[in-house]
Amino acid sequence: GEQTNPGAWMSGNADAFISGAYEEAFGLVVGEAALAKLPIVAPKTGGIPELFEHNHSALLYPNQGMAGLLNAIQLVMQDADLREKLAENAYLHASQNLTTTASVKAIEAIYETELENKTVVPMPMAQCMKPLSRWLSIN
Repeated sequence: GEQTNPGAWMSGNADAFISGAYEEAFGLVVGEAALAKLPIVAPKTGGIPELFEHNHSALLYPNQGMAGLLNAIQLVMQDADLREKLAENAYLHASQNLTTTASVKAIEAIYETELENKTVVPMPMAQCMKPLSRWLSIN
């Protein structure tokens, strides 16, 4: 069910995060699992492969039946070193790229780049006042 703090809930109650989603546009819960430092098993579908790299930050299985999912679960449960590597790499990636702070920094960088590349063209005062004069004539 819905949790108010999914990261804390997952990190205390799970050994791994397994997604059996058939389709997943972004996979917010997968990002939350990464921030909870859980090894991730997820389908190679939607936005998940754009966020996580197979065998580096997650085990991504082909989304074609149960065999791939079951093999990935078995692999992650049998290999402690792999679990540790996946969890650490997923956490590092998510904490650097999938947080509010990271999103704000990325948006600020876009604005700064655009502002640096723009030249200010002087505009006659009368042209600047047109919207105001229209508003005053309406009200």
